[in-house]
Amino acid sequence: MSRPKWRGCEYMKQAPPDYLQNTYITFPFKNREGVEEQERITFAAAWGLFYIYKKVGLDAVINVAKLGALGVKGEKLNEEDAHRIGKLLGALLNSLDEMFEHEEDFLLHVTYEGLSRNYITRKEAADVVAWLTDEPMKTDTWRKKMDKYIESHGLPPLGLPMGRPKRGKPESNTAVSD
Repeated sequence: MSRPKWRGCEYMKQAPPDYLQNTYITFPFKNREGVEEQERITFAAAWGLFYIYKKVGLDAVINVAKLGALGVKGEKLNEEDAHRIGKLLGALLNSLDEMFEHEEDFLLHVTYEGLSRNYITRKEAADVVAWLTDEPMKTDTWRKKMDKYIESHGLPPLGLPMGRPKRGKPESNTAVSD
């Protein structure tokens, strides 16, 4: 009997693409005093949490966070801290869930943002998707999905030429997004 191939094994052996580690999602939360603050999380970390949440639910994400806290503190969390972790992760994941019905929507959004700001090229966008999903992704396949996403969400087109970029010339976009 062969061992199951765990999702992520191939690409997870490599470090995530720089774009995923250097780009953040900012989300609001309330601190202990009830004051609204903001926290930021890398796209790579947000994807991991979102993926676990979509596949197994919020309790699984909270349990992973509690395990991390146990490793840092060296003891179990008290009830108040465990509750705060649950509220914080719940707020983050609920906001992601409201923004993205499906995992692919999350990936399309992340790569659209990178492409529209010229942080990444189409090839790098396909590499990001391949790394996150552990499935090879052709640049043209992702471009077609991106075109549908842009149209269905009323986003400014990226203005990238059809086909592959000319050798030695970087891609440039006309979209403006803030």
